[in-house]
Amino acid sequence: MNIKPQPKQAQAWMKLLDKTTKYVVFGGAAGGGKAISLSQLVLTGQGWKQAKDITMEDKLVSVDGNYTDIMGIFPQGVRPLYKVTFEDGAESIVDEDHLWTVYSSKHGWRDGWKVKTTKQLIKAKTTHAIPLMTNPAPGDYVPEYDPYILGYIIGDGTLTGKHPTIYTADEEIVDYIKEKGWKRYQYKDNLFQCHLHNSKESNLILKELGRVSKDKKRIPENILNGTPEVRIAFLQGLMDSDGTVDKDGSCSFSTMYQGLAEDMVYLVRSLGGKSSIETKKRLGGGGGNEFGSKNHEKDVRVSHCNRFMPFRLKRKAERVRVAKYDKRYITSIDYHGEGEAVCFKVDHPSSLFVIKDFVVTHNTWLGCEWLLSMCLTHPGSKWFIGRSELKRIMMSVIPSMRKVCIYHDLKFEDVMSINGQYNYIQFTNGSRIDLLDLKSTPTDPLFERFGSLEFSGGWIEEAGEVDNRAFEILKSRIGRHMSDEIKPKILITCNP
Repeated sequence: MNIKPQPKQAQAWMKLLDKTTKYVVFGGAAGGGKAISLSQLVLTGQGWKQAKDITMEDKLVSVDGNYTDIMGIFPQGVRPLYKVTFEDGAESIVDEDHLWTVYSSKHGWRDGWKVKTTKQLIKAKTTHAIPLMTNPAPGDYVPEYDPYILGYIIGDGTLTGKHPTIYTADEEIVDYIKEKGWKRYQYKDNLFQCHLHNSKESNLILKELGRVSKDKKRIPENILNGTPEVRIAFLQGLMDSDGTVDKDGSCSFSTMYQGLAEDMVYLVRSLGGKSSIETKKRLGGGGGNEFGSKNHEKDVRVSHCNRFMPFRLKRKAERVRVAKYDKRYITSIDYHGEGEAVCFKVDHPSSLFVIKDFVVTHNTWLGCEWLLSMCLTHPGSKWFIGRSELKRIMMSVIPSMRKVCIYHDLKFEDVMSINGQYNYIQFTNGSRIDLLDLKSTPTDPLFERFGSLEFSGGWIEEAGEVDNRAFEILKSRIGRHMSDEIKPKILITCNP
């Protein structure tokens, strides 16, 4: 069986198949394509950066909310680009070979998650969804005052009077803020007006939120960069004040101001949920202005996707239901024009990283496809994958091999198995890939480990991390193993 390479892999692939070529050095990503626009925002350890500004010193954020190292950054030149739009209005600019981990709306129940290119999704006759973040995006800021109360003030409070003030009809809220030193006063009917007279704590709140009102009320950037716990507490304060949950369990947040609505969307997405804005007409409203409108309000959908609880207030929280949909569906893919693009290789088992609007997108590969093809087309052949640390192979190469199988409609368990005790991949047709730790020590020299082995060929990944002696030893162990049809060959991938 032959594996078809992606277009940008073709040059390296032809060298791998050329019987006159013995060593192939590939200075590029393990996929040679799957690019995003240079202007695309990517989430890093230093916040959002355009792809063109990211360096090898940066760390990217992966699907589980953890940071991951960058293993390679590979400019792709000018490419035809496409705008991928999602159900919540999020957008990504990528090339046609870019990979997505997707779930088909028609066959997903049967096929599970599969890896497809943008081009394949364009041609597909069914819609597809991508995964959401499984955990909140990271953050490290912690405010000096309770983030829940800060959120409640933005929703149902004032900051321009003598003291910070909250309005509420809920005794549960009153009891909570009384414990924080707030004073309760009867305002009208069942509505309470609560003041914080403590000047020190008032100053902490004003320092965080500012003395703002109306359209100037925004979620502070510090809060948006807060720890997941801070962001969830702030969201719950907003939702307990101006949030609702209907009889079907759907949650939303209402505001007259576009800026606050956009901040809310960002906050929800950062926690692994889905969010979008709908403008609705209010009954009995009057005129308005460019920031907000008395007769129009912004209804922000808050889909928790089973990642967090949107409320603390008991009467609201008990109406929230388990979400049926925890994926993000693609609604359209349109030609965007030509532009410069770049691809990244990340050192994460999922091969996924986070771009603008908290969209989860895919990593790249080449060596896995080549070795999979050779093992399947030459039963009984023997190969190797080597790297400076064995655990790195387990973390990056093995998950990628699984995804390559999915991409080519192969079931991993039907063609191979992993022997973790002796570190090799055994194929059902008798082929085998040994996983080699290429780190040499005085007590465990490479030659003693590999001197008696023989391979048809192999792949040295991240060669810049490997001692030259490892290459020389493995070069001497390449021979015609089991099949005269195989030209001995070593693939070397490295950062340019």
